[in-house]
Amino acid sequence: MASLASSGASIVQNTAVFAFGRFQPPHSKHAELIDEVIRTAQENGGDAFLFTSQKDNKFEDTEKARKFLSTGSDKIKKQMSENPLKISDKLRFLHFYHGDKSINIVPVDKIGITTPFQATGWLIGQGYKSIIMLAGTDRADLLTSIGKMCEKNGVKFNG
Repeated sequence: MASLASSGASIVQNTAVFAFGRFQPPHSKHAELIDEVIRTAQENGGDAFLFTSQKDNKFEDTEKARKFLSTGSDKIKKQMSENPLKISDKLRFLHFYHGDKSINIVPVDKIGITTPFQATGWLIGQGYKSIIMLAGTDRADLLTSIGKMCEKNGVKFNG
């Protein structure tokens, strides 16, 4: 499905359903989340969206790559290996595996979205009056904050 951001199309529905995550790297549990976003959008007569963070390890920076390879600390190695894919590669994988589904994979690198708050703001700017965000129970504080943001903008929020 083409992204609204890249096609310049206007909204089709009044409800947007979205997920935001690192997807580093995309795996089967992410596929389940994507399918749930699509299912929820269909059940609510809305449009489905997927936003990814832009975090990566920037290993094209040779000094950073050298530091990673030479560190003896397991903690540092774990931190530095948490975001192995560049945003362009991550989006390419997501399009390859899920591009034929009824979901808009938003080109966050092209429109400058780096947080769930920016994703929500972008959806509000697209004209959505009802927004549903799917997230894990570990994101309760985030959902509360986004709900307040939507409320201030006169947008119904379910998270």
